[in-house]
Amino acid sequence: AVTALAGGKITPSLLVSGSTDFTARMWDIETGKCTGLLEGHVAAVRDVVMSPDERVVFTAGDTCVRIWDRVSGQQVGCLQGHQGHVTTLDAQAMVIGGISDGLLVASGSFDCCVKIWDMKAKLPVRTCTGHRMPVVGAKLLGDGKQMISCGMDCVAKIFDIAGVTARTPFTRKDPEGSARHLRAIKCAKAPMCRTSLSKDHVWLSSTSSDSACCLTKIGPDTTTMLMGWDDGSQVWGTAFQEHGRRLAVAGGDDVVVWGMS
Repeated sequence: AVTALAGGKITPSLLVSGSTDFTARMWDIETGKCTGLLEGHVAAVRDVVMSPDERVVFTAGDTCVRIWDRVSGQQVGCLQGHQGHVTTLDAQAMVIGGISDGLLVASGSFDCCVKIWDMKAKLPVRTCTGHRMPVVGAKLLGDGKQMISCGMDCVAKIFDIAGVTARTPFTRKDPEGSARHLRAIKCAKAPMCRTSLSKDHVWLSSTSSDSACCLTKIGPDTTTMLMGWDDGSQVWGTAFQEHGRRLAVAGGDDVVVWGMS
């Protein structure tokens, strides 16, 4: 079964998929042909993302994040450090003084934490803890100064990760620099399964095991709305469209598009 998708923006015909067969695949959606097979994980690939320039593919499976050159399809690195299966990924350019200075990757795991990686050194530079159950969503906000994580404990947490680089000095007691927890948002009534973030980083949507989709506005005045299926169908996923003005929700055999004011 296909478990994750990432579409190209620079290359609109590009699609990357992850699967329970332990592989990820690259596709040309115009021809429908597979253009690359990424093999190496020893468990289901749970998430896939690309770097902003789409030159690098990151895949989450087993307890590590594998790094692939998109053109050659060859593995070029592996991020190891989680104590549980990695479930979710995000990648974003790191901005320092208004200038892009490398790449940050966030990885969430069944070990209930999120690690922030500096890709210049391929080292974890922040660890975000506090969830009581596995993390199923992790998104970098703004220019990489904050990160929001969602767990199966029904809570979203926002962390301050400003200034993360492998050059930052840490203590022996805290070698990865624990991130400062800013606040927690109760945004579901049952364990969360999938999450998505609007392009403007204002709205967070999450699906949960009680057939509901929770829509949360991120900001000082948090607003939460619940949407669901009356027949109890499982809500499988969500995606924002048109810069956050519409939200597509997949549940049962249907996809419903909600307009947002």
